[in-house]
Amino acid sequence: IPAGTYKLKFSYLSYADVIKEISGSTGNIHIEVEMEPESAVCLHQVVITAGTYSTQDESAIKIETIDKKDLEGLSGVSLIKDIARIPGIDAISKGNGVATPVIRGLSTNNILVLNNGVKMQNFQFSVNHPYLIDEFGVEKIEVVKGPASLLFGSNAVGGALNFIKESPAIKNHYKADANINFNSNTSGIVTNAGIKLSPGNTFFGIRAGIKSHEDYTDGNGNIVPNSRFNEKSAKAFGGFSKGNFVSKLYVDYNLMKLGLTVPPAIKLFKEKSSKNEFWYQDLSNLLVSSKNSFYIGTLRNELNINYQTNNRKLWESPSSEDGFNTVDMLLNTLTYELKSTKSLKTHKLVLAFQGLSQNNTNADVPEHVLPDFNLNDYAGLGLLQLNFNKNIHSQLGIRYDIRNIDIPSQETVKNSIKKDYANLSYSLGLTYEPVDHLLFRTNFASGYRTPSIAELAQDGGHGARYEIGDPNLNPQRNYEGDISMHIHTKKLRFEVSGFYNKIKDYIYLSPTTDTSANGLPIFRHIQSDAKLYGMEAGLGYFPIEGINLNIAYNYLVAQKNTGEYLPLIPQNKLRSSISINKKLNHPVFNDFAIDLEGTYAFKQDKHDLLESDTPGYSVFNVGIIQNAKLKKQNLKFMLKVNNVFDTTYIDHLSTLKGLGYYNIGRNISIGLKLLFGGKM
Repeated sequence: IPAGTYKLKFSYLSYADVIKEISGSTGNIHIEVEMEPESAVCLHQVVITAGTYSTQDESAIKIETIDKKDLEGLSGVSLIKDIARIPGIDAISKGNGVATPVIRGLSTNNILVLNNGVKMQNFQFSVNHPYLIDEFGVEKIEVVKGPASLLFGSNAVGGALNFIKESPAIKNHYKADANINFNSNTSGIVTNAGIKLSPGNTFFGIRAGIKSHEDYTDGNGNIVPNSRFNEKSAKAFGGFSKGNFVSKLYVDYNLMKLGLTVPPAIKLFKEKSSKNEFWYQDLSNLLVSSKNSFYIGTLRNELNINYQTNNRKLWESPSSEDGFNTVDMLLNTLTYELKSTKSLKTHKLVLAFQGLSQNNTNADVPEHVLPDFNLNDYAGLGLLQLNFNKNIHSQLGIRYDIRNIDIPSQETVKNSIKKDYANLSYSLGLTYEPVDHLLFRTNFASGYRTPSIAELAQDGGHGARYEIGDPNLNPQRNYEGDISMHIHTKKLRFEVSGFYNKIKDYIYLSPTTDTSANGLPIFRHIQSDAKLYGMEAGLGYFPIEGINLNIAYNYLVAQKNTGEYLPLIPQNKLRSSISINKKLNHPVFNDFAIDLEGTYAFKQDKHDLLESDTPGYSVFNVGIIQNAKLKKQNLKFMLKVNNVFDTTYIDHLSTLKGLGYYNIGRNISIGLKLLFGGKM
């Protein structure tokens, strides 16, 4: 391998990853590795969303992870709602199928969701537009808290979720798995299967899955009409390596049909079903991603090209005035990136150029929620990671963005709109580990986003209101400071972090006293300075090997400069869990795990003027995972009960609150996983 420094990751089931740094050499390298149980080490996972491969203790950007083991223990009803277990992460939802993530109080256009580093494009201006992504074939999820505009440009002012794909099989080996899961509350079936092979210097794999859920039942035993949803996905990847050149190609195709629990639909549904008949979103997304890496001397280069097409349709009722198919938009996006990384013993320099070309086209349907438009982005960035010694690491970066928007005149846009934006973003952070097991992290970053197409040009009905944009809106800019402390030993983990996010020209929808010609209340996109601040804290205790006790708390305040509170801000929450992992000395049953979880959400009375108080609630979950081996067949049994006591509650971020429907009641999830593998 070329001269330079590299990180090797060693992994073994039930043990924490070990990261070793080596220098490039043509000779043999001897490495000895001592591994510890998973609970003992918390800071040395490799993360990639920080702009370069680094361990968590080296990254000045706060990144948390949800690994594959945790993903397998989820209920399978709502991925986005399930991953909201991390302090500071929540979900705005309309039932189970329609959910969008929230990071420290910011959502929709203020955060990004990435599919293996590629920005998902899904008309994310609305909380009713979920991301077309699932957990099938995902190795882990990385969560960036705080501005990530330096890495990803506009919209990442609150942070990002990055769904990292599974690794290929080991050279000259194959791996396969088949999974099925049943959910009692929704009579839901979740199943997926995949196989991957690596013959010689090539590798490839395929995976497919489905989800089908009926209307859910709340804690009162009431059926929530048209909360049903269905998903299908197919994924494939392939690639090869030759010398220092590696090429990978990924193809993801997702289909979703999501029922809408809205007033016109409620009276049409009397019985539970999974069939989408009326009032549903019909969504599809195709993502083709090419990732290539190669060396020129000691310079590592990456060339990434991605194409994405997203089709959004809305089907109402055949008796609707506007007809059955009322919305049909096609969004095409091409993104590209050229990145070079220079690694030396004491520092790492990353230079990158990124671009995006996007257009939206409406079909001949009654409603054009967004107008036809063209959008282009161009950006250059530099990121420098300095390792002063093994205890002090610094990271600083700068980025310049240019965005061009062209909205031609059309039925919903009387006068064409052309906008040119430019912005400079920057970030500076430091991590300091004065002694083993103690880490301090501080970071200051700026972020920005341009007004979305909806905020500039919307002029029409959207749901139960009439929304009007403003072409004179300013770009939104924010400045956030973060500071955190992390203690980790074999018996104890404690972390606390605080943040203050100042947003200039925060854009939001505000009601007016006017109504449209057909009686809908008119809302306008307006701006005001705002601030969001809060803290997150967590404590873990590991009294003996295999037992983990955890408790975490998060606190958040979000206000306009006038003192009024922002809308859709999550409740403060206290989360606790007990995990017991046991290795059984049995010829069939081996690893066994049981998890007990509890969440207490505090009353939310610091809310927007149009919202009402939301009472506090408590919800408890229990999960069991049993690994087994029958002859040569590896099996994994999973049982999870969410909302064990069938509690009747409503979360402040549920958009069904105004309709009087509560969150899902007790759900029993039973799953089975079959694992195959071996040499080819």
